[in-house]
Amino acid sequence: MDVYRDPARDFANYPLLKSLVENTGLTPDSCIVTGSGFDSCPQVLEALAAEFPVIANRAHTLRQVKDPDTFFPALDVLGISRPKLSRTYPHDGDRWLMKQVGGSGGGHIQEGRSSAGKHSYYQQYIAGSSYSLLFLADGREAVCIGLNKTWCREREPHPYRFAGALAVPITDATGHEKLSAIARALARHFGLLGLCGLDFVVSIDGADIFVLELNPRPTATIMLHETNRPLFPAHLQACQGRLDGDISGTPGPQPGMQILYADQNIRVPERVDWPPWVVDIPGANQVIKKGEPCCTVCADGSDTAAVRELLDERCRYLEQGIFRISASC
Repeated sequence: MDVYRDPARDFANYPLLKSLVENTGLTPDSCIVTGSGFDSCPQVLEALAAEFPVIANRAHTLRQVKDPDTFFPALDVLGISRPKLSRTYPHDGDRWLMKQVGGSGGGHIQEGRSSAGKHSYYQQYIAGSSYSLLFLADGREAVCIGLNKTWCREREPHPYRFAGALAVPITDATGHEKLSAIARALARHFGLLGLCGLDFVVSIDGADIFVLELNPRPTATIMLHETNRPLFPAHLQACQGRLDGDISGTPGPQPGMQILYADQNIRVPERVDWPPWVVDIPGANQVIKKGEPCCTVCADGSDTAAVRELLDERCRYLEQGIFRISASC
């Protein structure tokens, strides 16, 4: 197994991780597979790797792809299109977004002339359609797993917060050849391992792909592409440097997911008969503050419009039922 340990960090400096380990029965021989949560704190990943074998991209890789001063110049070297970048607000008449280094989920993105701190930067706004690509890498090569049309919540105070995604076919029309080339180039340059996600915008005229961000870890959209094939074993194999498993899926209904955010403070009831299309279910009596995610709604259908409509319908059902009754905080 291509795992790593990093003896440079002191695990005891992170009480939460120490408590987690003490209460889960992990042993020094336990392997840990990481997901999200480390984008802004790769030092915590190093702390884990100092104590346990970690199956993931190394903290060094995470730092490289999450630091705009290293990631975007790398895109230039590789000939990959990307938005303009600035550490100070450019008074040039263009539309700019302020982002936090290592931010995830889109809740950190602001529009306008807010003062950027040392952990923030400005990225040029690109008009077009937003997508994400899920791909698998072994440090040298990469294969595309699935393409997703994504959308934002579009509500203040976090109008760019991730709201949902819908799997769409990867075809010549959606830039299959170009996306495959980008994934391979990034895998080789950064030595990427396992499942990774790439966020990008297709220009209005469809002529170019602008890369916005690389997530060197399994992303939320993995659930849209493992309905008829398990991707976790493929992730483990790729982290060992092997892409020899069969990861081809069979065509089926078009799956989608949408995050339901609380429009007011709520407390989850003691007993809830959750519909089968709800995942990421909150615990009984859990308090969810306004603007926080409540759960994830799933749906599938024959076309994009039908799936989006069903996702919205199911979110309304929960808002007007379970979460309306729960609005007691």
